Amino acid sequence: MRPVVLATALAALVAGTARAAPGDAGVGMRVAHLPHGWVVVWVVDGTPAAFVGIRPRDVLVAVEGQPVADVDGPHLAALVRGAAYTSVVLTFERDGARAERVVVRAPAGRGRQVLGGRR
Repeated sequence: MRPVVLATALAALVAGTARAAPGDAGVGMRVAHLPHGWVVVWVVDGTPAAFVGIRPRDVLVAVEGQPVADVDGPHLAALVRGAAYTSVVLTFERDGARAERVVVRAPAGRGRQVLGGRR
């Protein structure tokens, strides 16, 4: 499955060239659907995702308590994105341990991509 961009308000959705609605904001990460779930591919430095410690290879388990392993890309994007400066609770798994992070959505900005844990 193609990766889904969650980072910016103008990100293309996995299903095609659909665009986020004006005013939508993201958290600053990109995920890909792999056999074991939605995995963070990269995190943009200086974004809410980076601020709360989300890292490449983290597995996204739930959004606002809703399991996301079986949701499609556009649905996942809709769950994570929202109005700027509102919060979303993301549950991740890293090295077998689960952690919840409250992430405040931010409008698209500039940042440096961290790919696979390396710059």
